[in-house]
Amino acid sequence: MIMTPQGPASGWSNCISLPRVLSLAADGTLRYAPLPELEALRSKARKPAAKQALKDGQELVLDTTMGLHAESDLEIDVKQAKKIELRIGRTADGSASVPFAYDQTAGTLTLGQRTVSFQLKKGEPLRVRLFTDGVVAEAYINERECFSQAIPVTDKSVGLSIVAAGGDAELKACEIWEMSSIW
Repeated sequence: MIMTPQGPASGWSNCISLPRVLSLAADGTLRYAPLPELEALRSKARKPAAKQALKDGQELVLDTTMGLHAESDLEIDVKQAKKIELRIGRTADGSASVPFAYDQTAGTLTLGQRTVSFQLKKGEPLRVRLFTDGVVAEAYINERECFSQAIPVTDKSVGLSIVAAGGDAELKACEIWEMSSIW
């Protein structure tokens, strides 16, 4: 079962949950980055994942206990894979999660029910900085796209995994931190 958000009925879903730094790239396009001061909230760093091959269709569990409040920083060489999917809030048995996917063929990113156009440049790795804060996930992708999404999670939805589909890929780097409260 893949969990998906129930839509904007709550009135606050899809809100910006973190302060962002906006800038212009040399080509005049907008760039998005999380505020650097957020790094002060990092605690309990997980052992970073070493470079690993992502074989077509095989799920790689990155963390089973990162909790509901976490930051993940991943770099993926998409290689021949047609799709890369992060499974956010993965339950221990893998039966439930919220998908975050880059579809290279369609040129899209999807988090829960939201899909946006996005295409990597030739040779460009997929870089994802993912923040989860209870029922909100916020993803920064290659500093060119950013969005927030309400996600239905529970205290049992605390893992993270990755799957390559339609070809092999490579996880080049992965760091995960639990996040402390700002209060």
